Amino acid sequence: SLRMVRESLEAFVNGDAEAARRICAEDDEADKYDKEVISSLWRTIETDPHTVERATRLFFVSRALERIADHATNIAEDVVYMVEGMELEPLLKRRKQSNHWKQNDTLMNPPRMNFAKAVAAMLLCSTACWAQSAMPLTISDEQPSVYDRIWRFAEWYNNEDNPALQNIFSSGRFQYEYSTLDADQASHSEWNVRRLRLGAKSQLFRSVNLHGEVELNPQERTPLYLRFTDLYVMWSRSGRLELTFGKHGVPFTMDGATSSKELLTIDRSNLSNNMLFPQEYIPGVSTAGQLSNWIYHFGVFSGGEATREYGRFNGSAFTLAVIGYDFATALGVNQALLASNYVYQNPDPRNTFTRQLHHMFSTNFKIEDRKWGARADLSIGSGYLGQSDLWGVMAMPFYNLTDKFQIIGRYTYLRSEGPNGVRLARYENQAVSGRGDRYNELYLGANYFFYGHKLKLQSGLQFADMNDRANDGGAYAGVSWTSGLRVSW
Repeated sequence: SLRMVRESLEAFVNGDAEAARRICAEDDEADKYDKEVISSLWRTIETDPHTVERATRLFFVSRALERIADHATNIAEDVVYMVEGMELEPLLKRRKQSNHWKQNDTLMNPPRMNFAKAVAAMLLCSTACWAQSAMPLTISDEQPSVYDRIWRFAEWYNNEDNPALQNIFSSGRFQYEYSTLDADQASHSEWNVRRLRLGAKSQLFRSVNLHGEVELNPQERTPLYLRFTDLYVMWSRSGRLELTFGKHGVPFTMDGATSSKELLTIDRSNLSNNMLFPQEYIPGVSTAGQLSNWIYHFGVFSGGEATREYGRFNGSAFTLAVIGYDFATALGVNQALLASNYVYQNPDPRNTFTRQLHHMFSTNFKIEDRKWGARADLSIGSGYLGQSDLWGVMAMPFYNLTDKFQIIGRYTYLRSEGPNGVRLARYENQAVSGRGDRYNELYLGANYFFYGHKLKLQSGLQFADMNDRANDGGAYAGVSWTSGLRVSW
C-alpha cells in the first residue's frame, strides 16, 4: 500500500500515465492480501478465542492499509485522466464499490467456526469497535519476543526528536561453523570462527550516517585485529540519492552485492570468489539510489596496495557502474531485479585490493515472491599479469517451506581461457592449493531463521570438481559439508 502511494505520487509529479495504469492493476493484489490477512486472523481466533481482542485490532489495521491502496488507485486514475483526457474503464470503480463488503465476507462470515465461538467473537468485535473512538489503534498488547528484547542491546541511543544526533547503534556479525571435506586428493575438517566484526553506526542531522566496523580474529589471535571493513560517511536525504565517502563495500556480482548478513548459502559462490575483489571493502567514493523502478550505483575506488585500514593509494583506481530495473510490478512478484555491473581497472602490479582483471561484466537477476525465489549471475572478466580471461554462471533457486525453514540449491560453472585461471573455494583450497581451468559445483542446503537474517542456522552439502589441463596440482574432485550459525546486529 505504501509503495502504491509513493508510486502514484511520482506518477502525478511526472505525469506518467503508463506508471499510473500499472498502479491501478496492483489494487487487486492489495485486496487479496487484505482477504488473506483476515482469513488468517479468523483461523487464529478459532484456535485460541483469547486472541480475539488483538485480532480485532489487526482487522482494522488490514482494512486501513487496503483503503490506503484504494486511495492510491484513485490518484492513479486521476493521473491517467489528466494526462490522456480519458477515464480508465469505469468497471474498476464499480467493482470496488460493489465488492467492498463482498471482499470481507471472511470477516463477517468466518468459515465453519464453532457457533458459540463466533457469537463470542462478534460480541468482542462490537466492543472493540466501540472502543476505537476512545482509544488509539495500537498493538501494544503484543509483547516483544525474546529475540526482540535480546537485540535491544544494540540500541545505545535513539531519539528522533534530537535534531543533531538521532541514534547510535552497535553493529556487527558473528559466524561460527564446522566444515568437513573428503576429496580424491585429501581430506580436511575444522571448526572455524569465520567472522567476528564489531563496530557502531550513527545518524546525525537526519541525513548523515557514520559507520565503522573492525574484523577480529579470536581463533588464531595473532593478529587479533585484522582490518577495518567499513569506515565511511554517507549523506542521504532520500532513497533517490546517497553519497558515500570512505571504505565501504563494492557491489559487484550477485553475491558480491549481497551483505554476508543476508547470504542464503553458507558461503558465497565460487563465481564471486573468482570475480569479486579479495578485499570486498575498498576505499572510494560512490553514489547510489533508486528512481521509481530503476536502481543505480556508480563509484571510483582505490585498487592500490591493501593495508588493514585505507591502503597505500599507490596503484591505479577502478570504476564501478551498476544499472538495474525491478520488474516486480509487471511480473506480480515481490522483487524481480535485473542488474548489469561493469568494472574497469587500469592494469597495475601494485593493485592488491583487487583481482588481476581489466574489464569485468556481470549481469544478474533476483526474483522473489512469498514462498519461492531464484538468483542468477553471468560474469565475464579479462585478465592481466598472468591471469587468464574467464567467465562463469551461477543459478540459485530456493523455496520457503515455512516462514522459518528454507531449502536452497545452487549450480556454479567457471571456465578460463588459459590454464590456471580458476581458483577453488575456501575449504577446497585447504585440500588443493593449485588452480585449474574448469570448475563445476552443485550445492544443496537448508536454512532455519530463528530471528530472520539476524539469527539463522545454515547448512549445505557441496559437490565440486576442478579440471587442470596444465596438470600442475590444481585438479580436484570432492564432497564437502559446512554448517554454521550466523548472528548479526
